[in-house]
Amino acid sequence: MFAYLAANLALNAQQSARAEQIILQKNNDPEYLPMPVWDFEMGWARLNHLESDANKYLEKFLAEFKGKFYVKEALQKISWFYYLRGDLKKADSCRQLILEKGSTEAEADKQALKDAKSTLWPNQVLLKARLLNDGGYNDQAFQLLNGMSSADFPSAVDKLEFAYRLARIYDALGRKDDAIAAYLTTLKLGSGKKEYYAARAALQVGFIYEHRGDCIHANAYYQKCLDLKDHEYKNSLDQKAKAGLLRCKSN
Repeated sequence: MFAYLAANLALNAQQSARAEQIILQKNNDPEYLPMPVWDFEMGWARLNHLESDANKYLEKFLAEFKGKFYVKEALQKISWFYYLRGDLKKADSCRQLILEKGSTEAEADKQALKDAKSTLWPNQVLLKARLLNDGGYNDQAFQLLNGMSSADFPSAVDKLEFAYRLARIYDALGRKDDAIAAYLTTLKLGSGKKEYYAARAALQVGFIYEHRGDCIHANAYYQKCLDLKDHEYKNSLDQKAKAGLLRCKSN
């Protein structure tokens, strides 16, 4: 249980390499119950580094797991794996299975279902940048986007996501002023849209200013996050913004 908690925390804290290390070093004595979730987490960590064996772990999880949680999310990750390798037949097959299998009680499963209902695939460069950033491989993610601009992405949604991905990478690399500039671009492009990018950008700017001890600006961006309506992940982002306002009030 401790190993699972540590691996899960590492994955959610953009530390995929650390998660892999924990999983590989866990106690594998036979008295411990075999858990398919280890394959899910290893596949997740490997996909975040764009590794060629990520699908094997995720497919093993689906073959052995008897529950319904994370099934749609696992299928989504497998679809991304094949999509990034140009195998659209397998990628589309996984998308179809998302519609048929698993549950939607978990937020990630709900999002996987929403994406599967779309006829559009994400931009490959932006998807790779997202995965690398999610895994904590920020230098690689930056190199992928370095030299590009919004003009390289024809659709409005991709221009918005490009600004957001660049902001998150700058943020993770400690380039906070560059991050703020890119977050504000995201906020400008994304306000009023259903994608979560603008609300998350406002939240992240709030975090940066709060960390700097500037609660006046932090509060303004936390409130901006709350003011944005009808977007993805609104409940969870609003809770984070409200927590930020309370922290600033107490200080």
